[in-house]
Amino acid sequence: MPPSQNVFRRHWITVTLLCLFLLSGACVAFVVNRQSGSDTQPAVQTTTVQPLGVGAVENAESEYQRALKLSASNATTDEEVDRRKSLFNRAQHFLEQTRSQLAALTTIRPEDVQVASAELAKAEAGVIRAQAEWEDTQVRAPIAGRVLKIFARPGERIGTDGLAEIGDTANMQAVAEVHERDAPLVKIGQPAIVKVQSLTGEITGQVVHVGWKVGRRVVLDNDPVKDTDARVVEVRIQLDTAANQRVAGLSYARVEVRIDIRGGQ
Repeated sequence: MPPSQNVFRRHWITVTLLCLFLLSGACVAFVVNRQSGSDTQPAVQTTTVQPLGVGAVENAESEYQRALKLSASNATTDEEVDRRKSLFNRAQHFLEQTRSQLAALTTIRPEDVQVASAELAKAEAGVIRAQAEWEDTQVRAPIAGRVLKIFARPGERIGTDGLAEIGDTANMQAVAEVHERDAPLVKIGQPAIVKVQSLTGEITGQVVHVGWKVGRRVVLDNDPVKDTDARVVEVRIQLDTAANQRVAGLSYARVEVRIDIRGGQ
C-alpha cells in the first residue's frame, strides 16, 4: 500500500479512538493534524485535545465526501467509503447526544418541579404527622409537684378521674370548714394554728382564701353531738414554709384548725 494511504489509515484509526473515548464520558477528542509534504513520506503526527463540537462532525463529513470523490475515480474502495460514512454518522450521533445531555442539564422542566414539590410536601406532612403522634405519647403534668395517686395503669382506659392526681407538696395548705354563722368573722391574713393528728406539736399558718359558697360538711366528726348537716364555708390556710417538709407526705390528713379572728384584712 502506498505511504500516503498509510497516513490516511492512521488518521481514521485516531478518529475511531475519538469515538471510543467519547463513550467514556470525557467529552474531549484526539485530533491528528497532517503536515503537507510528499505523498511518499509518512506525515508527522501531532496530537492536540479540543472539545467535541460541530467542527468534528464537519471534518468527518468532509472526509466522507472526499472518499466519495476518490471512489468515483476508483482511487479508494467501497469498503473505505462505507467505513468513513459510518464514522461520519457516528460522529453526528454523538454530537446530537451531547446536545441533548447539555439541554437536560441546563433546563428544568416544570413537570420535574411539580413532582419535586409534591414529594417535598408529602415528606413535610409525614414529619408533622410523626411529630404529632410522638407528642400524643407524652404525658405532661400541668404543674410541678408529686404524684399522689395513679388512676390508670399502662393498658387501662383513662376514666373521668384522669390519669393521676398531682400535688405541689412544697406548698401545702390546710382546708378548714367554718360554720356559716362564723364565716363573716374570718378574714384573709388572719393567723391560724393547725394540728395534725399524726404529728406532735402545732403548725402555724395564715388564712389565704375564704370561700364564697355555703355547702354541706364534707369532713365528718366523730362527735355524735355535732350537727352533721351544718352548713359550712371552705377556708384555706397557707402553712408556713418551715412546716411544708413535715407534712409533705400527709396529703388529705385530718387536721384541727384554730383561727385568730382578731387580725386580718
